[in-house]
Amino acid sequence: MATRHTYMTRMARAIYRQYALALIGLLACLFCLFWFNGDLLIDFIFIGFIGLCLVAAWRCFLRHRAVVTCDEYTISLLDVGVVKLDWHKIDQVRLSFFSQRSDQREGWMRLTLTAEKKTIKIDSQIEKFYTLADRAARAAKDNGVRLDEISRLNFKALGLSFPEWDQMAGGSLTPRRAGSRINSDAYRRSPPRRRHG
Repeated sequence: MATRHTYMTRMARAIYRQYALALIGLLACLFCLFWFNGDLLIDFIFIGFIGLCLVAAWRCFLRHRAVVTCDEYTISLLDVGVVKLDWHKIDQVRLSFFSQRSDQREGWMRLTLTAEKKTIKIDSQIEKFYTLADRAARAAKDNGVRLDEISRLNFKALGLSFPEWDQMAGGSLTPRRAGSRINSDAYRRSPPRRRHG
């Protein structure tokens, strides 16, 4: 059965707020650019800020448009184009954690899948991220993909781990090293709040 995942379900307010901030920043920079017209150095500075605002708006647009569709055989990402991967051809899987605070108590995960030189990246703010992570973990196991230690730890934090991974890595993860306090059931409803990576 195919599942459909978007960022708008959980991030609509944040996405619209990012649009507004990018627009305000762009208008402010354009105003300053014309106001201080004539000073080449200042012009270059504000042109740089305009570029940053446009990049932020573009990234927000991509997240707004993004739709991930997953079934038992394929996963696809639709934004301005379409990237489609066959699960049985997945040859690289990585699950990273990006912290928003120095104590690593806030942050998000990013799932990266590669097959036939094509890549899909999915952030944990997307709805039902756990479902995608679970399918990616099974694909990694079935295809014999060797995961790096950080990815194994992060999958283990979600309650997703297989003996084959420990055997390929040359040993099992000790509780002290894995040491996650993430509850995988709770994570089905919200992004991770603590993890290495």
